[in-house]
Amino acid sequence: MATNRRALNQFLGRHAGKPALVAEAVDYLELLFRVAEKGRYTLSPIEAVDLKKVAADVAAATGGRIDLVQPVSLSRPFARPEGMSLNEYGVELQPRIWETLGAALGPKLGQLIEPQFDELCPSLGPGLWQGLWDGLDTALWFELWNHLRRELSIGIGDSLNIGLDGAFHNTLMAFLGHALAGDERNMRRFRDLVMLLPRAIPLGGRKNAPATWLTLVA
Repeated sequence: MATNRRALNQFLGRHAGKPALVAEAVDYLELLFRVAEKGRYTLSPIEAVDLKKVAADVAAATGGRIDLVQPVSLSRPFARPEGMSLNEYGVELQPRIWETLGAALGPKLGQLIEPQFDELCPSLGPGLWQGLWDGLDTALWFELWNHLRRELSIGIGDSLNIGLDGAFHNTLMAFLGHALAGDERNMRRFRDLVMLLPRAIPLGGRKNAPATWLTLVA
């Protein structure tokens, strides 16, 4: 399934209370559209990610306190022990590491955003909310998620275990939903997080230290 900017733009344009705000929001999705169309999801290396900015972006979107951001490398989540073969490291050790990481996460990003839908959905009305959900899925999300899951599941196993789908989908729904509702302040709370996602993916806080957030990088 291909992306469809035109369909998303037409849907949002028909229902926008503030057309300029919706047009701005769609512009910020351009990097994600390009990722979906390129067919490769390439995160940034740790040295190219501003961890303090990540903390600020997550705090703005969730309203929570973020004291520390710990990067987790997709390519090397754990250094290969001396004497361990590449096959043992890639096939046996890495999936166990990601399973342990998933178990170590407390509330994930998507779970922290979801309660905000309790106010956002009624403000739009259930029909428009469902229309936005369906429109986002067919115009961008399905294609993006196919590439995201294929690329990032290498070595991770089940990417749902670390909440990748909720982190993305709920962020995009909140961002576009606030734009559609004409709520500029809340739309901008999610703007920088949307722009971060093509480069790094905040996963959630640690169970034993919820103000310490794990973030996926290359």
